[in-house]
Amino acid sequence: MKLIEVRIYGFGKWVNETIPFSNEGLSYVYGKNEAGKSTLHQFILYILFSLPPRKLQVFKPQKGGAVGGSLVIETLDSGRVTIERQPDKYDGEARCFLENGEEKQESFLKEILNGIDRSTYEAIFSFGLHDIQHVQQLHSDDIGDILFGIGMTGSREIYDVEKKLEKELDQRFKKQGKNPQLNQQLVSVKEKEELYQASKQEEEQYAYLKHQEDELQNKLASLQNSYKDVEASIDRLERKQQAVQPLLAYQELREEEKDIGEHLTFPENGVERYYHLKDQYLPLKSELEIIEQNERTYRDKQNELDEVDVRILESLKELEQEKQRFDVKKEQRDQINQELEQRKKKLQEEVDSLGIELTMDEIATIHFPFYIEEHWQMLSKQQRDIDSEDEQYQQQKQVNKEREHQLISEKETLEQSLLSEQEYNDYQEEVDRQYQKEIQQQVDNQHKQQQDSLKDYRRRAMTLTNKLLVGVFAFAVIGISMSFLLNNWWLGGGTVGLFGIVVMAVTIIRKSLPGVDTSIGEEIVDRNEPSTTSLTWYKEQLATHDRIKTELDQVFNQLQQLQGEMMKLDERFASLDRQRQRFYQQVDEQMELHPFLRHVDLDYWPKAYQKVISLKEAIEHVRQQEQDVQQLNTYISSYEQQVETLANQVDVDKNVSIEEQENRLFQHKAFIQKQLELKETYSEWLVTIEQQKQDVQEKIKPFEEEIRKLLRFANAEDEEVYIHKGNKVKRLHDIKNQKKQYYEQLYSIYLNNDMVESLLSSCLDASSIQQERKEMANHKQELSEQIDSTRQHLSDIVSRLRTLEGDESISKYRHELEFEKSLLKEQAMEWAVYKVAYSMLRNTKSKFQQERMPMVLEYCKQFFSILTNNTYVHVFVPSSEEGLVVQTQSGDRYTANQLSQGTKEQLYVALRLSLSQVMSDQHGMPFIIDDAFVNFDEDRTKEFLSLLTNISHTQQVIVLSCRQYIQDILNKQQIIFL
Repeated sequence: MKLIEVRIYGFGKWVNETIPFSNEGLSYVYGKNEAGKSTLHQFILYILFSLPPRKLQVFKPQKGGAVGGSLVIETLDSGRVTIERQPDKYDGEARCFLENGEEKQESFLKEILNGIDRSTYEAIFSFGLHDIQHVQQLHSDDIGDILFGIGMTGSREIYDVEKKLEKELDQRFKKQGKNPQLNQQLVSVKEKEELYQASKQEEEQYAYLKHQEDELQNKLASLQNSYKDVEASIDRLERKQQAVQPLLAYQELREEEKDIGEHLTFPENGVERYYHLKDQYLPLKSELEIIEQNERTYRDKQNELDEVDVRILESLKELEQEKQRFDVKKEQRDQINQELEQRKKKLQEEVDSLGIELTMDEIATIHFPFYIEEHWQMLSKQQRDIDSEDEQYQQQKQVNKEREHQLISEKETLEQSLLSEQEYNDYQEEVDRQYQKEIQQQVDNQHKQQQDSLKDYRRRAMTLTNKLLVGVFAFAVIGISMSFLLNNWWLGGGTVGLFGIVVMAVTIIRKSLPGVDTSIGEEIVDRNEPSTTSLTWYKEQLATHDRIKTELDQVFNQLQQLQGEMMKLDERFASLDRQRQRFYQQVDEQMELHPFLRHVDLDYWPKAYQKVISLKEAIEHVRQQEQDVQQLNTYISSYEQQVETLANQVDVDKNVSIEEQENRLFQHKAFIQKQLELKETYSEWLVTIEQQKQDVQEKIKPFEEEIRKLLRFANAEDEEVYIHKGNKVKRLHDIKNQKKQYYEQLYSIYLNNDMVESLLSSCLDASSIQQERKEMANHKQELSEQIDSTRQHLSDIVSRLRTLEGDESISKYRHELEFEKSLLKEQAMEWAVYKVAYSMLRNTKSKFQQERMPMVLEYCKQFFSILTNNTYVHVFVPSSEEGLVVQTQSGDRYTANQLSQGTKEQLYVALRLSLSQVMSDQHGMPFIIDDAFVNFDEDRTKEFLSLLTNISHTQQVIVLSCRQYIQDILNKQQIIFL
């Protein structure tokens, strides 16, 4: 494949540019810094391999325009092909146009590239200055991976399989790991072994724990009795402690009540009533004073105002009303003038932008039939439909071919997967035999489950009756203790009788429990012998055989159906071709009628019609606006004359502008209006104030009379005596209420009036009560801790006993241990399978790399020797973990990082050229070098260019550089100037 020409619509700094390349020999592209060489390189890669939207955004033209372009290439099979790619067309996919006019999709481009993707192309056929820095880091495995990746079909899948195998092996086993599957399973087997050994020792602890249970129950009953006695004592002390504060407060209030006395003459709620009257009286009094002050102020201001001319005021009002219309008209005129200027300029620009050789006069006089727009839309739609159907035909044809190959491949694969007739009969007999055995096993398992349920029921019944006996025993102990305390022998006798009845009932229930048959479990174990091959496996093989036969029939039917669809598709394409010919004839007729359509693409004919009609309407609108401006100018002149007339009447200076005259006239009008408004306002206010004054005086009289009545009732000379007497009455009422509250608090503590009355005459010491309560609380805490400790110890022992009584852990742990060992064996087999597959894949990959690596190093040795003028004669890689090593004529060896910068770059260039040469037979792609010889001196540059010239005889080479002296070395015909 060779690059012939680059056509850039818009990409970075490049807009509407065409750059041709030399068809023969070396193509040298020269340009200074920032000339766009790297952008040109990226454009070529974008057309061939596309770019993600985020990365493509960087190359969007700064001045706007469409992104994309096309490449013209030449191939051996298809001749000259034009590859076009734009992000806003065909979802960013490329379109290929052949010399015969045929259009191909992006799949055709991928066929031309022969499996090369962007990363592979940049690794072999393209490099720049920044790539050279990594030469000392290249190992044999890196070069081998490149060769393997581009030299084998499906290498991506092989790489994925290799990584998947590595992941599976790491997930299953590591020598020092903890999380892998096999490591965890080994730990699980060890834990199950330890649990099985520990369960054997637990059976010996049952007798010892039973003796401890009896001792702890007796100790717990004794501690609980002592705890109840302490609680009763604490309750009595708490009652006394709660009563100390309300008792002292009650006694203090009783003494204060005696000092005040009980016979005082005072109105009910007298203080509150007095303050309430004062709160209403004082604001009214203050309001009356303010009203009188305002009345004096308004009369003084009213006398200060001058007389005004009312006729002048009316004329000014009319002028102000007209001013609003004047401003609107003037703004309309200015706006219309501005719009007219913009519209005329825009119309001319729009006419020029049409590019269809029509003037404004022609547009104004042009006429179209009423149906022409719909006719052009129909033609545009026909073109899109024809193109769409043609594209669908090509796509469907390709899909049918791929589907036919796929069905044939599926048919062959399915036929190979069928069982032979003998195998099918043998598997069917084995399924019948194991099915009978499985039915018998299910019957045995069902019987065992019934026995397990009975055993569990018996265990739960025993546990429940044990708890019942313990509870009734505790209740009997409490009842007997209460009978001794209360001296009630009937209570003790009844408790003992109840305990005896419960014991008899528990004995009867335990005897009535069903027995458990333990022999059935041993019989099931004997019959459950493992079979070499499970019934499920045979069923799966037979089901797979039947499914494959059904799929074969379906594939055969699909093949026949596909052949019929392909015949129908060819008939539809012939009909499409006839439709295309009729369409071309109609388009030619329209171009004859309207010659300007020859300059417009058919898809834009309807838009061209709308644009021409829109421009014609805009021109008519401009002419109407010019008439409107003339009318507005007449009105504005009349208004300005009226302003000058009024200015003479009020002595306004004529030498100022119309706007200033207007402002002074309106200021004079505002002054006159303000004078009139103030006079009217002051008159209204004086009338209002007089009425307010009378209203307030009427409101004050009732409050003054009510205050005098309160003072007379309390025999008080003034307000101070009245308030002091009222406070005494209020305090006496509060004392009675507080005494009642404290009495209720004492009653809530003892719930006995006699005890409260006796307490009111006694004296309590809060400190002694607190000390005694603290001592009893400490004793209670000690007893509680002992009870909790004893109860917890007893609970642990009882729980342990119940666990031992119903424990089947020995059998359980033995079966779990065997199961974990079996699972460990299966996982080890899976790990071995993955290990063998991974080793085979690594060997295959290594063998393929060894076949291609010597050829790469041989080319690299030749090229490196030429570039260094035979200073270095050999290049090799000692091992996969080491970098490149070179050897001089004298036999000295150097690693890549021991070489000078220029020699490193020569070594890297030689290696990239050798990779390209090895792969050029299979992938004949252009070789692009982007300024990769910055550190070459003039002699090295000459050798490098000479080598590239030789290579360009068999493979196209494109060099991008800013080195001007190279122009003297190369033929001018080989240089492309940017």
